[in-house]
Amino acid sequence: MAELKLFLGFANFYHQFIHNYSEIVLPLTRLTRKGVPWNFNQRCRDSFNALKKAFTSAPILHHWEPNRQITVETDTSDYAIAGILSITTESGELHPIVFHSRTLC
Repeated sequence: MAELKLFLGFANFYHQFIHNYSEIVLPLTRLTRKGVPWNFNQRCRDSFNALKKAFTSAPILHHWEPNRQITVETDTSDYAIAGILSITTESGELHPIVFHSRTLC
C-alpha cells in the first residue's frame, strides 16, 4: 500500500501532462481508500500499465501565446471530469497547453 501511495504521489506531480489522468488512475486511487481490501486485480494492472505508458508517450505541451486562438475541450463521466486547453498553431493545428482532470468520487 505504501509503495502504491508513493507511486501515485509521483504520478500526480505530472498529471497536467497526461490526458484523462484521473480516469486512468481511478482504480489505483480507489485501492488507497480506508477500509478497502487490497485487491490488485486486472483493472488495477491495466491502470498501472496505462499510467506508465502515458509517462513515456505524453505529448509535448505548447507554451501559452496570448495572441493565438485557444480552444477549451471538456469531457465528463459518472466518476471524472476532464479538460484540455489547446492553442491554434500557425499551421492551424490544435496543440495542447495543459490537461486537467479530477475524480468525482
